[in-house]
Amino acid sequence: MKKTIRLCAALLLTLTLLLTPVLPAFAADGGRDCPYIYVHGFMGVDIHADAEDPDSPVIWPPSSDTILDAVKAALPAIARLAIDHNYDAFADALMPAVSDIFNPVICTPEGTVEDGSGPVFTYPDADSITPGSELSFKYDWRLDPIVIAGQLNDFINYVCESSGCDQVVLECHSFGGVVTLTYTTLYGTSRLRSVMLNTTAIFGEDYNGELMTGHLGLDADALTAYLKAVLSDNEYRTVLYGTFDLLNAAGLTDVVCALGNRMIEKLGDRVLPEVIVPMFGGWLSVWSMVPDQFIDEATDYVFNTIYKDDPTDRSVLVGKIENFNAKVRAGKTQMLQQMNEDMNLYVMSRYNFCGVFLTPSWKNMSDTTVDTKYSSFGATCAEYDAKLTEAQLAGKDPAFISPDQNVDASTCLFPQQIWFVKDFLHANTCGDEHIMILTLLYHEGQADVDTYEAYPRYLVYNNKDHSIKADGGPTQSFLQRVIAAVKDFFERIRFTLEHLFPKVI
Repeated sequence: MKKTIRLCAALLLTLTLLLTPVLPAFAADGGRDCPYIYVHGFMGVDIHADAEDPDSPVIWPPSSDTILDAVKAALPAIARLAIDHNYDAFADALMPAVSDIFNPVICTPEGTVEDGSGPVFTYPDADSITPGSELSFKYDWRLDPIVIAGQLNDFINYVCESSGCDQVVLECHSFGGVVTLTYTTLYGTSRLRSVMLNTTAIFGEDYNGELMTGHLGLDADALTAYLKAVLSDNEYRTVLYGTFDLLNAAGLTDVVCALGNRMIEKLGDRVLPEVIVPMFGGWLSVWSMVPDQFIDEATDYVFNTIYKDDPTDRSVLVGKIENFNAKVRAGKTQMLQQMNEDMNLYVMSRYNFCGVFLTPSWKNMSDTTVDTKYSSFGATCAEYDAKLTEAQLAGKDPAFISPDQNVDASTCLFPQQIWFVKDFLHANTCGDEHIMILTLLYHEGQADVDTYEAYPRYLVYNNKDHSIKADGGPTQSFLQRVIAAVKDFFERIRFTLEHLFPKVI
């Protein structure tokens, strides 16, 4: 008997040792009863010259050679402009170089792609799809969200049929949220178990509305803030930040912006109708991300001002814009509420960066791309580099206020299902974020900000180790304090000089 017991114990121990390497992978799939699909955002996938040929050239993003060729072609024109100040001649020389960059991805006047370009996307083999699969849905981000939603519907049905599951979970990033909202509006919610709306542009971006209404301009503070934002992951960021601040305090950034605004003023009549509007105005995806308060003015500006004397028929494009507005835009809040009733719904928003520096809304709190007030579905936000006012904080539950007093989550559409990540750029990803999102998506039932101790409402991204942790409040290094003091010194000198020599400075 004892020999039998020892033999069984030995066999059990041997079996355990043999299975140990497999167990973590098995356990990782253990809680997953349906596949995960990632829906990328605007410009989230390369556009090839031939969507059927993965070896065809990538036409977007433009290659470094394409950009370098354009710069080389423009340099002589820039040199001549410095001498003769002839902006018309400069535009004549510059536009072909700019067109070489953008023309390959411009849509037809009907808002379609007819040259065969697009992303290369092949469905995975049906036999390879299991309940634990992590998949990506790729699409042409230039197209009508209604068209893309139909493609997403086909892919979800294929994944469900292949995996034997009735539902999937989705993570949607940026414009991917618009695609998903359009999908649920047109095809319902029955195939979705959980959805993470990760920094989505469902309610648009103010800079997009300003771009489509011709409100452009450079500002020294805006440019400084934006340069600091895009370099926030650079290992020398503290020194770079200090350099940008000192240049701005000394007035040198103002000089650069003055030159830029002069260029915008002189070239706007050429660049807008010949490049900017044909490209962005032909992408129906861009129209879907124009905020509600801008949509009528933007439509009028593009089609009745920019294209006023253009004989090209764009009535089909206008009809598609109006169709999206009627079918999706008008009911987006109601659809989000319906999604919240029918599935487990989660929202992630990012903040502590300025907006796009070329537009007046640059001071909006954002992740450099989507305004935090929009990606959070209604948070009350301070302006960039500011705090909520005493009036905004009065009577508020501290649980909804960010540690830095930049954000009030109580006004969000789903205040208990919204997570904010500070210092996390719009396009950035990290392992901690992915684990967090999977944890929420596969939670049994609806999780909220109180469900997991590791995932409170306010989090912060650490760019040193690419981690996401609970936000413990603001800190400042010794070097940052030194740079701030030097910056203040320069600002005081500049202030003094401006008052002593007002006609010179």
